[in-house]
Amino acid sequence: MLPEHLRNSPKTGTANYTVAVFAPDTTHSYTLKATRTGSMSADKCGTLTLNSQGVKGVDSPATGVNVADCWK
Repeated sequence: MLPEHLRNSPKTGTANYTVAVFAPDTTHSYTLKATRTGSMSADKCGTLTLNSQGVKGVDSPATGVNVADCWK
């Protein structure tokens, strides 16, 4: 679990994303997830992900949207 001051992006002002870490107990890996909120709620990219191996992803993007569209 992230400390409170690291759970929103940006750190100050109105949050555009809420950030969480998912780390299974059985492996030495993790995934960061930035879930859209506030003014980004309708963003076409959905939830941005980044795993411990540096692989970027998107969960629930709009139709036709891919990782390259969202991670620039």
